[in-house]
Amino acid sequence: RSRGQANQARFFVLVATATRYYHFTGGPTFTELFAAYRTTPGFVELTGDIASSEMRFLRLKEDGRARMFVWSTAQGVYSGRLQFGQEDENVIADYRLTAYPDDESSAMRHPVAVAPTELHILLVFRDRVVAVNQLSDEVVFEQRFSQAVATGLMQGICIDDAAGDVWLFSDRSILRVLIREEDRDMWRLHLRRSEFESALAYCKNETQRDVVLTAHADAMLKGKNFDAAAIKYAQTQRSLEEVALLFMNQGQRDALMVYLEQKLMKIPAGAKSQLTVLCTWLTEMYLDKLNEADAKPPSAARDAQIAAIREEWRNFLVDNRDYLDRSTTFDLITSHGRVDEMLFYAGLVGDNQRILAHCVQHGEWEHALKILESQDDEDLFYVYSPILMANRPYDTVKVWLVRAAALNPRRLIPAMLRYNHAMNPATVKENQVIRFLQYSILKHRCSDPAVHNYLLTLYAKDKDEQSLLRFLQNPNIPRCVDLEYALRVCTECGLLRVCVYIYSQMQMFEEAVDLSLTLKDLDLARENADMPEDDESLRKKLWLRIARFVIEEKNDIREAIDVMRKSEILRIEDILPYFPDFVVIDAFKDEICESLKVYNDQINDLKQNMDEATESAKRIRQEIKEIRNRYHYVPGNRKCDITGEPLLSREFYLFPCQHAFHQDALVKEMMVHLPASERSKLERTMSDIKKLEAAGGNEEGAPVNIVTQLEKLRAEVDDVVAKECVLCGNVMVQSIDRPFIEDSEKEEVLSWQI
Repeated sequence: RSRGQANQARFFVLVATATRYYHFTGGPTFTELFAAYRTTPGFVELTGDIASSEMRFLRLKEDGRARMFVWSTAQGVYSGRLQFGQEDENVIADYRLTAYPDDESSAMRHPVAVAPTELHILLVFRDRVVAVNQLSDEVVFEQRFSQAVATGLMQGICIDDAAGDVWLFSDRSILRVLIREEDRDMWRLHLRRSEFESALAYCKNETQRDVVLTAHADAMLKGKNFDAAAIKYAQTQRSLEEVALLFMNQGQRDALMVYLEQKLMKIPAGAKSQLTVLCTWLTEMYLDKLNEADAKPPSAARDAQIAAIREEWRNFLVDNRDYLDRSTTFDLITSHGRVDEMLFYAGLVGDNQRILAHCVQHGEWEHALKILESQDDEDLFYVYSPILMANRPYDTVKVWLVRAAALNPRRLIPAMLRYNHAMNPATVKENQVIRFLQYSILKHRCSDPAVHNYLLTLYAKDKDEQSLLRFLQNPNIPRCVDLEYALRVCTECGLLRVCVYIYSQMQMFEEAVDLSLTLKDLDLARENADMPEDDESLRKKLWLRIARFVIEEKNDIREAIDVMRKSEILRIEDILPYFPDFVVIDAFKDEICESLKVYNDQINDLKQNMDEATESAKRIRQEIKEIRNRYHYVPGNRKCDITGEPLLSREFYLFPCQHAFHQDALVKEMMVHLPASERSKLERTMSDIKKLEAAGGNEEGAPVNIVTQLEKLRAEVDDVVAKECVLCGNVMVQSIDRPFIEDSEKEEVLSWQI
């Protein structure tokens, strides 16, 4: 049953007899179906004498619909495939008649039952069951049953369409037929019939697939279908050399290229050597194809062919550039004279140096600058900038400015030396080297002395004194110029005002003032005279030079007096020696009076200072006298803060913080905290004290020199050990990083181990 036009139900009915089967197609009801065949029903007739005949169907598990039928007749098994959903009446297709197998040992020629499976037809005889392949009509299985055993005579066969089980039944028993690997040899049958796709569908392993694919490829090669054969050969295990020779012997280079490209896709990425060999071979073939196409007479078809080959090859390079050896590939392209292809491959692999060399060699300056601007390799800038600067300085500097953050201006100085101003556009007047150096220093804070010195040199050669001064005086520019070099260059170029500034930066204020006076620029001289703020004597000397210049060179007393007033350091008596012998005093009478008043004030200040010093001396003497009488009470039971022994038992120190220590204990404690040099000195001093005490230095009537020396040594000890309290002074603070266990106490620690 199926759905036809207008979604109406249509039926297909098969009715079989021993010699005929009738087929009916129609609907939507059975009455209408059979009414159409009332006079001329359609049938197929196979004459002959057969004891029993039956028709069986093979049904799909998915929907239970019949897919195939078999009909046992006197002449053989008639079978066909059912095609539902067709608009015409032809539902049966691929019908065929399969003869019964011959068996001389059996008297029964016709089966008692038949049944179809996916790929075979089961024939059930009384004493045996036979499986015949539907495709080749060959007997692939035969099982005989002895009548002496309990199986009995076979009566028929039954197929469980839902479970897919096959059952045989006799007059005594029921047998189950197990179908395993039914399609095991189907690939061979299809292969013998040259049905390659069907054979592939039944292949179980790679060996079978390789046999089928190889046979298919050989058939295509024999049929001159070379490109398809190349694709198939690439899927086989046949050696590359063997297949390549097949195509080369037949002159099929294009097919060989197809084969190599297909093999290339199947080689694993780890097989670098194989990938490189194949890619290099294909590159050689593409170049040969391009050269052959170029050799043809010019035409539109030729140009289209070259464009197609070039596009195909470039796509190949894009996909496989990682597997090509650069040096070998460039040698191949160069040997074929393919300049455009060489430039394309160089751009693809990032060999911009080769592209730049080509552009420079052929004077393609704009292209070279465009390539250079996109580069991350700074070394290319340093290599090719000199020749670009000589031919396209303005555009070269534009590229420099774009990449200024990554460039080292110092390494571009050789290119700057090749600068040719005449090669700039007519509208560009600015020096392009100065433009770039200014940008590098101001924008990117370049601090290379060579760069600063070169910019200064360019300013000096251009006699641009104002720009040079702005450059040197700019507070936002780091001071990197070599001042001695700058002074020499500016002197040679006659930029004296710049020299004055350089002298002042070199702290050579006398030369700066002298050169300013040479320029007769009193304002500049005054500015430099005030610069040494910490050296009053030098300032006075410089202002005297200015005043002397005014008096001797300009002979202007009034201006000299004005210089003295502006200096705030000169007095009338300083410049009087430079006045002419015969000069009217009225011109500077007020200044003389002012000077005398200042001297009088100074005398009064000195007198007041002397009185304050005398009073201070009196207070100091009084404090010294009071210190001598300072004392502190020590209880009789007071103990040493180090040893814990009674304090009054021997000599001790008492500090203002109320800590008290025996002298020997304090000396021993301080030894730990003193540096090695002071510790050695203290040990020697203590040893000398003991020697003098042993010599009677503490006894009455001891020699004066011994007593004096002993007191001196004790004073030295006091200066070391009694300058501050060992418990609350700086000594204790500085000992915070000392370990609790000294190296000398390691043996004591080990003695406590269990």
